[in-house]
Amino acid sequence: MVRDKISRYHQYLVPSPTHSPPTPETATSKFSDIPQEFRISAEDLKAMHLHAFNAGHFATKVVQRLFPELTGPNNLRQKYSYFGGGRCNKLELDTRRKSFVVRYVLHHYPQVQEKHAWQERVVVKINEFLRRK
Repeated sequence: MVRDKISRYHQYLVPSPTHSPPTPETATSKFSDIPQEFRISAEDLKAMHLHAFNAGHFATKVVQRLFPELTGPNNLRQKYSYFGGGRCNKLELDTRRKSFVVRYVLHHYPQVQEKHAWQERVVVKINEFLRRK
């Protein structure tokens, strides 16, 4: 079951044949199709990237921004994991917003677009953040 979910998200990790590295001119327009409520400005993304130690740390910052309800006083984050399920039967993060997380992270860290790298460097850190904060 988890493998099916990983495969489902792999579609966001594999670059399209027309994929090219982001340029300053296209960086802001690259996310124009993301709904305004989930769009992070280029300035904020740059600041988050500058303060992040690696792709996983950057991803946790994006998750905090896109899932503000998880970090409130109710500690809802402890009831969620990236794919859901597991020993504690946690809930899965919203797939739509996760797809935006993938896009933001891959924009700054294209080296994690391989499925194995994404799983080891990003998903693990997001789940750790959701458990421990």
